[in-house]
Amino acid sequence: MTWFLNKFPNQVSAIGPSIVTGTIAIYNSISAEMLPTPSKSHYTFNLRDLSKVHQGICLCTRESLFSPDDIVKCWAHECQRVFQDRLINAEDHAWFDQTLKKTMEENFNKQWKLVVKKEPLIFGDFVEGKTPFYQEMQDHDKVKDVLQSYLMDYNQTAKRGMELVLFLSAVQHVCRIASH
Repeated sequence: MTWFLNKFPNQVSAIGPSIVTGTIAIYNSISAEMLPTPSKSHYTFNLRDLSKVHQGICLCTRESLFSPDDIVKCWAHECQRVFQDRLINAEDHAWFDQTLKKTMEENFNKQWKLVVKKEPLIFGDFVEGKTPFYQEMQDHDKVKDVLQSYLMDYNQTAKRGMELVLFLSAVQHVCRIASH
């Protein structure tokens, strides 16, 4: 992680060790607390998950990470995608949210509500048309409009069009699929 962050401003690259320790803390917590059961047999987490979080962060460029808060948001988003997306009920999601916020405070000395201005966190590389780069997409309405445009383009060329209603949850799912 340190090698990757060398090309970023010093205040961003200084966060590298905290990203690693924070990801390990999330992994240790979820591995200890969210054990597999018959109804949650897929609650198995391994070291590849740590790698997936870091790979997601490595999709970012200098254009998308200006400040330490930007990389912390990217880290939080990647943790949500790798770990939280596997959780199946509201109680487990709430537990993960609390764990993520606590880990953010302990490892980055940052509070969620001061760092994350717009929820849910959505990252992707398809809103900026000319030179796409992986970044936070805070304008959810713009993301929805771009996806609606892609859907219209698809429907004009496909033999069978898709009739999708793009509400926020659907937009999130499409962004999850498109980002990795």
